[in-house]
Amino acid sequence: MILTHLLTQPGLCSLRYAGDLDAFTAASIRRAVGDALASGCRQVVLDLTDVAFVDGSALGVLARTWADVTRSGAGIVIESASATFERTSRRAGTTAVFASA
Repeated sequence: MILTHLLTQPGLCSLRYAGDLDAFTAASIRRAVGDALASGCRQVVLDLTDVAFVDGSALGVLARTWADVTRSGAGIVIESASATFERTSRRAGTTAVFASA
């Protein structure tokens, strides 16, 4: 698992994740998003281009993260995602969730 956190400009943070995405590793992304918001970021951009595997439990953790970020008044988007992430999200019916924040 590789998670990189970059402050790209004031209020904007970029998180890049590479590897397998399951409930455990998705929790790491959730914590990183929380840390980014706590550090003053108001917009979080996720790069999931190098996600090799994703399961339904990870999508659930990410959906809760999206809801929490939106409720806080901040924003979160997926800038880029692997074909594996997109396919699994589409099959699980979560594509609209990740497009809405």
